Amino acid sequence: MSDGIGPGDSASSSDVMPPLPPEPPPPRELLACGRLVAELRLFGMLATAWWSAQAIALAWLFATLAWDEPLSWSLFVRLWVPQFVALSVVALRTLVDLPSARWDRHGAFTRRGMPWTFVLFAFPLWPLWPLLRARDAVARRQPASDEANASAFVQLLRLPRIIALRFGAWTSVAFAVDAILIAERLDAPRSAFAALAAVWIGAVLPIAVACVGWARLVLRAEVLTVPGPPRPRREMDLRWRLQTLVVPAGLGLLLALPAGAWLWGQSAAHRAAAHRAEAFASECLALATAGQYDALGRLIARHPEVTIDDGRRRIGPPLAVTGVGMVDRDGDRRPELWVTHSGEAMVAVPLEVRPPGLALPLGIAVLLASTVLVAVSVSLARDAYRDIGRATEQVAAVADGRSPPPLRPHSFATADVRRLVDAVDRLVGRITESNVEKYVAIEKAKEADRLKSQFLANMSHDLRSPLNSILGFSELLLSGIDGPLDAEQREMVQLVHDCGRTLLQEIDDILDTAKIDAGRLELHPEPSPPTTLLTRAVQNARKRRPDIEVDVDAAAGLPPAFVDPYRTVQALENVLTFAATRMQGGMLHVRIKLGRSGRRRVIAVEVRTPVPPASLERLALARRGFHRIPGHRGLGLALPIAGAILELQGGALAITEKDGTMLFRAELRALELRRATNPGARPGKPEIA
Repeated sequence: MSDGIGPGDSASSSDVMPPLPPEPPPPRELLACGRLVAELRLFGMLATAWWSAQAIALAWLFATLAWDEPLSWSLFVRLWVPQFVALSVVALRTLVDLPSARWDRHGAFTRRGMPWTFVLFAFPLWPLWPLLRARDAVARRQPASDEANASAFVQLLRLPRIIALRFGAWTSVAFAVDAILIAERLDAPRSAFAALAAVWIGAVLPIAVACVGWARLVLRAEVLTVPGPPRPRREMDLRWRLQTLVVPAGLGLLLALPAGAWLWGQSAAHRAAAHRAEAFASECLALATAGQYDALGRLIARHPEVTIDDGRRRIGPPLAVTGVGMVDRDGDRRPELWVTHSGEAMVAVPLEVRPPGLALPLGIAVLLASTVLVAVSVSLARDAYRDIGRATEQVAAVADGRSPPPLRPHSFATADVRRLVDAVDRLVGRITESNVEKYVAIEKAKEADRLKSQFLANMSHDLRSPLNSILGFSELLLSGIDGPLDAEQREMVQLVHDCGRTLLQEIDDILDTAKIDAGRLELHPEPSPPTTLLTRAVQNARKRRPDIEVDVDAAAGLPPAFVDPYRTVQALENVLTFAATRMQGGMLHVRIKLGRSGRRRVIAVEVRTPVPPASLERLALARRGFHRIPGHRGLGLALPIAGAILELQGGALAITEKDGTMLFRAELRALELRRATNPGARPGKPEIA
């Protein structure tokens, strides 16, 4: 006797399900993986942002520093070194942070193109190409686990923000170093170099913010096609996400625009002063060379601080200066003189730096405009957050089955959210219409089921009355109450009687099916010996198939079954009859034993027939009813009725194939006794579990 279900036995299931196909082995080579292209585009994006920052820096450098000393190639080389260091650090750290896990893309994300940004702009990063290619080849040959894929998913989501932070930080440091290097080589006020560094750093912040969106666009296909459940991560609120993008860009504008306006004003003032001094010096030099000292004296009288020395005479205060152009005499990096030489003649004109009249108003206007721009950006971010929050509440109400709050379209500040709310309103209307149609269809189906059940019940009762009369009169004729029958007459009456009993059985099955569908099948469970139930079922099955022998093997010490005796006998009889339908004589092997279904004990009745099994699809259809397997007769209701009776009593019916034969397993709920835990119950009185 076995207390469990063996390997050849079937688990207690109500349906016959085909076995699942074996899972295919994991691929050794990823064929639709686009990670390498995505990584190259990511580095191309980084190089493009870096070149954009360099172009802005060079434009401001040449446009605003109007000092006389030119920029040499050696200075340019020294300026590029910090920038290359910054780019290299960000690129190498990004290479380390890129996850090695690979997966195939699917759908529209299988398309891959040429990473043109890497090819055209990332030539400083071309040495990374062999490393990326070798890393990708190794990762393709080693399929990643679900845990590795989940970790890579989180890394890819965080990577755009981290790249932007590193790019902004390292490039800002590099520009600060460049400003110091320029200040050491050029004679200009320290404030000018500080303003130039502020303009550079302020321009880097919007570029870094743009890198966040660009990097997310590059990695979008990888994030959306990650296999397996992604690892839960902390979600950032939309308001904070928008503000973390808007605020750095706004701070960059607040830093760059006022500093740029001041620097541009100072540069314009120095240029204007240099042009005036150069023109005045050229005029004085021309008069001195022509010997027109009277005109020169009148000109110098208006500007006594000008010094002219033609080698023969000197006009103005004595000066000892060297060099030409703007000259800084006191070493404060602010040129005071413009010096012009022509042969032995020398003219030194003091520089008069006059701030432009619009410098202060322009600076104030730029500062106010930057402040307003940042405030408007933050306001737009807050409006978008509020609109999306209201739209989310409306969608959540629809998902929860509640009536969504009424929202006016003109109350939304964002056009996209307004269109989303309109679409949700249309969806709600369509869902309402669908629900109404569904309820109407359900009511029609219920009415059809009720009419069907009523028709089946009425038809069954109307047919049983005349059929019982036919069976009664045929039995009377067979008993010889009206005289003996000859052999031919007896055979004909017996045929009428057998056909009537078969028809009566079909009518009873139809009536039972109608009761089961309507939920009105009455069951009265009571403790019943399982061997007694099986014996009655075997006797009834032999009446219908007297040519079939049944071999019963009952285990000893079986507990009673807590079932309805009449209906359980009917279910077992239907199983035996179905199992013996296609047999042309022979023996059914029936085994009754104690088993388990989960934590509960059950009495398992196993019926093995030598008939070759039908297909799983046909058996599944036979379990539904009104489907006849080839070789069977009738309406095909015996098996569905048996399964329904067993399930309504806490049992089950399963059909499996074993060693080329069909195995029917009917499970009956076993009676389990336990001590009463109710304080009001009498001690020692058992309760039915």
